[in-house]
Amino acid sequence: MQQQSSLAEQTHMVQALLAQRRRADPAAQLFETHISWVLADGGLAYKFKKALRFDFLDFSTLEKRRFYCGEELRLNRRLAPEIYLDVSPVTGTLASPELEGTGTPIE
Repeated sequence: MQQQSSLAEQTHMVQALLAQRRRADPAAQLFETHISWVLADGGLAYKFKKALRFDFLDFSTLEKRRFYCGEELRLNRRLAPEIYLDVSPVTGTLASPELEGTGTPIE
């Protein structure tokens, strides 16, 4: 069974990714909504669904976030295929995450 990330752990992971990206691109930015984060750098954007559960959505598990990322890609790619490219895992550790890395996904 995979360990589920808490919102606090996800926040730590996203901040670590932002720090990594800013070392390569000082203009990298992080945007936050009530249900997601968007990390933008070098012409790409990576969207992360927060580990949340509300009456109107449930992103509480890694499996559910993966499913809904896939659904977002499927629906939005129809009208914007050049923007919605793929669903990619985050591997590594919360302190040292790796976008599109190999190994067991942590996000």
